[in-house]
Amino acid sequence: MAINQRIRIPKNNFFNKLEAIESFEVRRGRPESRGTNAAGEGIFIQKQVDVLLAVDILISTFRQSADSIVLIAGDSDYIPAVREAKTAGAIVRLVHGPRNTFHKQLWQARDWRRELSLKDILDASSR
Repeated sequence: MAINQRIRIPKNNFFNKLEAIESFEVRRGRPESRGTNAAGEGIFIQKQVDVLLAVDILISTFRQSADSIVLIAGDSDYIPAVREAKTAGAIVRLVHGPRNTFHKQLWQARDWRRELSLKDILDASSR
């Protein structure tokens, strides 16, 4: 398989399996239209996901309902929430994609990390 080849992963199946895990929360944003592609199919992106997750991280740590946070992301938007969670005493575990899919400062801000490979995702979504 070529590195830049796009692979369709059945997201709803994958997210549903993640949501079934005890103490696991999947945040889905608000779909926003970005027009249509060449085939006339609608293009949608999720909005507000970063903010929803950042708020969850902060509320959970400040209310002391979580002493450990596992964030599956790579976006630099989470850096302030990760730093504040750590200041509040939480352990922040970062699960991210391969090199160049995560922000270096987010990677540096975490307490622990694990790379999630494409194989991990495909294996989990096919179960």
